[in-house]
Amino acid sequence: MKKKDNAALVDAFRKLSSAAAEIAEALDSTVKKSETAETPAAENTAEPAARPASKPVKGEAAAPTDEIKFTDIRTILAAKAGDGYRAEVKGILSRHNASCLSDLESHPEDFAEILKEAEAIGNE
Repeated sequence: MKKKDNAALVDAFRKLSSAAAEIAEALDSTVKKSETAETPAAENTAEPAARPASKPVKGEAAAPTDEIKFTDIRTILAAKAGDGYRAEVKGILSRHNASCLSDLESHPEDFAEILKEAEAIGNE
């Protein structure tokens, strides 16, 4: 194999690894949500304060912008896209001048609004 081929292969594996990590985060988020939904209220011993502040529950106010992380935004949008709301996620991206999820990282001032829009997907 030539050095050029090796470099291309290494680059491809890095991209694959990054994509796999994003998918794993989205799946983990989906699994946690379904486990929480399946747990009866009497068995749910977690206090609401134990929940991370960056992931508000439906009906609660969104967290302040400085507490919302890009990884939270990416995870939620990737999960929504995986749940069949790809067009809606693309709509959010286009409204915030982004062509892909990673483009949103440079707009932390929009995170609260993006989170609010993402949580509305599927609840209409």
